[in-house]
Amino acid sequence: MNGYYSSHRYLTVATYFSSIRNQLDPELFKNSIYIQAINRNNLRIGIFYDVLPHVLTWIDLETFALLHTALSLFIMLAGIYALAIAMTRSRSTAIVATLLYTTQLNNWTLGSPAPYLNFFHHGLPYTYPLIVWSMLFFFRGRYVIALLLTGISFNFHPMCTLFLLCAYSLYWLLNRRCFPLTTSLLCLLAFMLPALPGALKTINHIGSGGHGEQWLEGVRWVAGYTCNPSTWLGSQWLHAGLFLILACCCLYAFPKSAVRRSVTILWAAVALMCLAGTVFADIIPVPFIIKLSLWRSTVIFLYLAIIMIAWACMHIGRRSRAHALLAVTVIALLTGYLPQLPQAYLALLLPAFGWTLFAKRGKPAYKLNTPITVTMLSVLCLPAIVVVPNGFWVPVFMAGILMLIAVSTSARFAGTSPVLIWGLGLLAFDAAVLTSRGGPEIY
Repeated sequence: MNGYYSSHRYLTVATYFSSIRNQLDPELFKNSIYIQAINRNNLRIGIFYDVLPHVLTWIDLETFALLHTALSLFIMLAGIYALAIAMTRSRSTAIVATLLYTTQLNNWTLGSPAPYLNFFHHGLPYTYPLIVWSMLFFFRGRYVIALLLTGISFNFHPMCTLFLLCAYSLYWLLNRRCFPLTTSLLCLLAFMLPALPGALKTINHIGSGGHGEQWLEGVRWVAGYTCNPSTWLGSQWLHAGLFLILACCCLYAFPKSAVRRSVTILWAAVALMCLAGTVFADIIPVPFIIKLSLWRSTVIFLYLAIIMIAWACMHIGRRSRAHALLAVTVIALLTGYLPQLPQAYLALLLPAFGWTLFAKRGKPAYKLNTPITVTMLSVLCLPAIVVVPNGFWVPVFMAGILMLIAVSTSARFAGTSPVLIWGLGLLAFDAAVLTSRGGPEIY
């Protein structure tokens, strides 16, 4: 259901296998300039590389890759589910948040943070689950455990862990009175002790790699998608801007002020890192800052944003059947389950979504909720039918969802188990997706 794949379709992630094979047998791929660059610059920083040769004496690489990918994805989804419950106290919101965690998330932000557990060469399948579970204990007020998990994460991917550490540091700076000296020292110790092995390897790595004009030009060619904002397309800025507006609206409407303030501080830290990543990459290039890929800190923003959006979708969906259809359409658009829904369509849904989110009961504006929602959904369907290939799937999908909502909320079916109704709906949805993708032949 999460549209998950272990290799990004736009990157040659499969080449990372050659690096691992070369580590096991230096005679393999020794003439590859990619392997030569890795060995020359000591790029195998994660502690994962120290353990992998021992693991592969018991199991082959391909089987291990599949098993560990499935396990890390399960831990990741469990972490998002638990984090959503800790923040919103809503199981339904937690379920929607896990469904929003798809590979499409990378297309809703800038800097290509690869939030979908990119292949284990990077250590992300270990780091990202640890980051999410760290934030879980952070929002529960268990700061020592949160920093302990952050320290463990540092051994697998120091750069992404540093982003979270900067966000925590800003929170500590703005709430110093809430952290006694003893708590602050314990948090520092909880991070430093488990992070020590990774820190030593990172120190040895500092200074490796290139610099100079030729190196900067090479970065723009190879890693401009994550390091140089000046190389990004206008459509990328548009999609990221729409998602940012949606996330901010959801956060602003969230009723719990303590959670809202904490999320705002963490997002502010991400914004500061992105600002630094822009200034010191495109305006005043600083190689050390460029190597940090500070725009990838948006991964922290994404993990919290999907929880806020999930809460808003559930909040809106309870108002009427039309609003439930609006919420489902937003979810489908964000997840990328329906390729016939272009990302730019979010601009059509935002007015109705925001109007419904902020309109209060009893006010004149509240009465216009349903007409505006129906109008926006209709406007969305028309160009999809006319312009988009196979666009007829959009109204078919919406009609099916609306029928499912009508059945599940009808008094006639009050005695029917909701599990049965939504189970049948899930089967119908799966059948529609399979059919639109080519039918049983895809297997």
